[in-house]
Amino acid sequence: MGKLPEEKIPRVEVASEVQGDGWKLLLVVSADKLTASVQIARSSSTAECPPDKVVAFVHGCGLRLSKEEETRLPELARSLAKGESGATVVVAKGVAAEPWQAIDWLIPMGISLLRDYSDETVDLHEVSHFINVRAGQILCELPPTPKSGLDVYGGLLAAPACPFDLGDRVAIDAKNSARVLATQPGCVRFLSGRLSVEQHLEIPGDLDFKVGNIDFCGDVTIHGSVLDGFHIKSAKSIVIDGNVGVATIEAAGDITIKGGVNGGHKGRLQSGGDLQAHYLHMVTVECGGDILVDIECHDSAIVAQGSVTITQGGIIGGRVVAGTDIVAGFLGAEMCVPTLVHAGYNASTDCQVDKARASVARARALVGNLESTLADCAEKPGFASRFPGQRKTQIIQLQTRLADARLVAKRAHAELVGKTSGCAPTGAAIVVGKQIFPKVTLVIDSVCEEEIAIEVMGPLRLKADHDRFAIKAVSAKQPVSK
Repeated sequence: MGKLPEEKIPRVEVASEVQGDGWKLLLVVSADKLTASVQIARSSSTAECPPDKVVAFVHGCGLRLSKEEETRLPELARSLAKGESGATVVVAKGVAAEPWQAIDWLIPMGISLLRDYSDETVDLHEVSHFINVRAGQILCELPPTPKSGLDVYGGLLAAPACPFDLGDRVAIDAKNSARVLATQPGCVRFLSGRLSVEQHLEIPGDLDFKVGNIDFCGDVTIHGSVLDGFHIKSAKSIVIDGNVGVATIEAAGDITIKGGVNGGHKGRLQSGGDLQAHYLHMVTVECGGDILVDIECHDSAIVAQGSVTITQGGIIGGRVVAGTDIVAGFLGAEMCVPTLVHAGYNASTDCQVDKARASVARARALVGNLESTLADCAEKPGFASRFPGQRKTQIIQLQTRLADARLVAKRAHAELVGKTSGCAPTGAAIVVGKQIFPKVTLVIDSVCEEEIAIEVMGPLRLKADHDRFAIKAVSAKQPVSK
């Protein structure tokens, strides 16, 4: 059952006045016309107002006086005539219309945002979700219209057709005047005695326990921050002016976060359109468009179907995957933090070649280790004969393992070629302004992969070399890998 809004203190207005010798009488009527008072004003303390003048003034104002009020009028007139300037007496009262009975809400109520919390203290844990409705849905049924009242003039004071103000996108049902329905889809709001269906939900401060989780069919704007543990879901776009904690943010359209995100490895952002944020820390991101970050992406799992751009900083740790280009100032960190950066991502291609690409990477790593161990004697089959005994045997074994490893690498490469023969280059690039640190793994087009072993200075524009299944630097001060 709903709670009707409390009546505000009625305003008053001067309805009539009469001037005497050094005095003036004013008839003051409340804005709701339920109270009529007479006030006296004197030009000097010696000015006298005869009581019969007061009685005549009241009778001449057209007021409806009850028998009791008529009987008391002479006494009130004498009291007022003796009073100081500004003295006031109530001479008539109307009869208010009967109050509306409780409303029968046909949408989930509980303790929800249908309640007006503006003038009360709330248990912050007992706020339910926002209520989405469809066009034509009945919101409530009204009780029988209460009995009308009379104002101080005897005029009829009929109860309003509805016990609350009808706001945007709500109306009385044309077929049944006892029903209030939504004329368009949206979210029901009932604030300050006004019922409406909103298609753009604005929260003036933080998203906290007083507001609760949001599941809304329109745009959502949060003018504060989103606290830990909350969930926002919008069928359109979401704008957050502050920061986001360990929260879940889902939007079918764009997500704009003017502050940063500290997800604590539990937060999640899911956007059907573009996503913008000041920084992304320890958060999982799925984006159907482009991602634009001001400062950095740190230890996050990020997948974008479009591009990923960090305008002022870089990518440190975690995994950043983009359907097109990735642009950053730097990749990784001086502490050699493992970081995966994947441009030109295609889900079907990546699934197809993932195992084959991993086999090539392992085989190449083994070949590289063996070549490093053998050093200059790797390409000299007769070199082992220079050494006696066990040393000779070790060199021969290493050379044999190297030959086998090269064969395995060749077969793995052939398998990768077969699996990727139908994969056309995307043209995606990884663009780095300053440097790439060791332990950064670069992948382009889901086919070419390199792990950086030494620090590489920028500026760099890295593309896929599909012929070598490697990554080539279009512009670099030194090779991308050994």
